[in-house]
Amino acid sequence: MNKLIILLVLLVFVSIFAVMNADSVSVNFFFLKMDVSLALVIFVSALLGAIIAFLISLIDKVKKFKQTDALKKKLRDCEAELAKLRVANVEKENNEIIQK
Repeated sequence: MNKLIILLVLLVFVSIFAVMNADSVSVNFFFLKMDVSLALVIFVSALLGAIIAFLISLIDKVKKFKQTDALKKKLRDCEAELAKLRVANVEKENNEIIQK
């Protein structure tokens, strides 16, 4: 919920900034040259920045998800091994008691 509020406040500031800068500017992109509104350049730049930030965070989340899955599998394996060792230890203690 806090992220949504921060996002909305940021969007309002970007919108105000863009409206206050509605002049036409010349944009050169590789071999393409065009005149567009500065507001449009600001909105597109902000949108591309948000998309790039989202993709970077998504990559990090996928890595953490894979790491969590690997750790959960390792934990299950360790718990299974511990259960086997406990059973073996109880059997060993029972055999020692029987031999006495």
